[in-house]
Amino acid sequence: MSDEAAVYLTASSLRQCSQPQQQHQHQQHPLASLASSVQGIQSALAGRSSPSRAPLPVPRRQKPSKGVSAGVEHCLGAPASPVASANSQIAGNGSQRASRAAGLVFATVPGASSILSSADEQPLLLLSDTVRHIFAGTAARTLAQAFIHPLDTIKTRLQVAAPAQELASWRNNVREHPLDLYIGKRRVVHTGNWLINGPRDVYLGLTGAIVGTLPTSLVYFAAYEWCKQQLEKRSSSSSALTHLGSASFGAVASVFVRVPADTVKHRVQAYVFPNVLQATQTIYRSRGLGGFYAGLLPTLLRDVPEIAIQFTLYEKLRQVFQKKDSAKLETWQHLVLGGLSGASAALATTPLDLIKTRLQVGSAGSVRQAVALTVQEQGPKGLFAGLGPRMSQAAAMSALFFTFFEFWKATLKTDRTAADRLLMPKILRKRRQHVWKRQFSFQ
Repeated sequence: MSDEAAVYLTASSLRQCSQPQQQHQHQQHPLASLASSVQGIQSALAGRSSPSRAPLPVPRRQKPSKGVSAGVEHCLGAPASPVASANSQIAGNGSQRASRAAGLVFATVPGASSILSSADEQPLLLLSDTVRHIFAGTAARTLAQAFIHPLDTIKTRLQVAAPAQELASWRNNVREHPLDLYIGKRRVVHTGNWLINGPRDVYLGLTGAIVGTLPTSLVYFAAYEWCKQQLEKRSSSSSALTHLGSASFGAVASVFVRVPADTVKHRVQAYVFPNVLQATQTIYRSRGLGGFYAGLLPTLLRDVPEIAIQFTLYEKLRQVFQKKDSAKLETWQHLVLGGLSGASAALATTPLDLIKTRLQVGSAGSVRQAVALTVQEQGPKGLFAGLGPRMSQAAAMSALFFTFFEFWKATLKTDRTAADRLLMPKILRKRRQHVWKRQFSFQ
């Protein structure tokens, strides 16, 4: 950085101080001490500069394009020193590279949003809506998956055939120690005690779930956005068909990242391996890379119809309720409809999910063998093992994903305001035409 370069506050961070100068002459502004410090640094830098360069005169009322002097004079009503004005002019008209190196300051002005800006008054992180939605969707999906992981663990343990000794013991303990809820003398709830081994037990495999969900979600949402843009350019199809095509393409593209993570996660959840690292090492040594892709075909056969059923049913329910109320629905109503449609899609695709799980855990070697063994041992109803936890998982995912998505979408805004920090309390009462449709994806 050259000696003439000045440390300055970007003018965009100071523009919202619009009170008249007369008011500031009687009351010291909170930035007064900061301005004095900045001008002191400028004076020190100017003192080390070459004597052959004289300060450039700048009129008192002229507002340089960049620099602290004009911004402070405007906001604080204090005149800018000649040295500071000269340095600002040199920084503005001299080396742009030195200006950018010196001009990164985090400024907070009362009444204005805090923005990390560069010398040309642009945010350092420029995110288009598409990129922002991709990152927000990825973060939301990962957090939602972490929250519903216990339900996924329970579902997996109920679907496994020929369980390991530890899993068989867990099933017996669940049956022998049920949770009952009585109203008066009447029992209204009778269910297994899934937490018989403690809360930590149902979070086994969480590391594998998070490590797999991050890249899977990133690939899914990126593929969705790309396909959506291509379909909108080349066809005049309805938005519903565009969404279904884009979501299906995203599911197919992300399955090659998702299936290996699911294979490792399910084996840890079913007590086949004690942790993710040992599961990964053992699978690779015994079967190579191909061992991680067990259940690839059932996953594809499950995800595409699940997306189609969930989205189509949601759209039909939304249209019915909007005709009845003749107004836009509130967000919580959309989430209820999304949860109902997700649970219905889970009901229709549970047999495919069971086959996928049994292949990934190693209970069967092929789709035909998995179906035959299940029907032989448990009858047709055995294909729906784990239905309750899976339907609960699908319904909870809709609400959790959308809530986290709105949070991250507001957080990643480059022009956040004070109102954005109050978004979450108001989100459920907001009236919408529909919620973010990309949430209707893999469960």
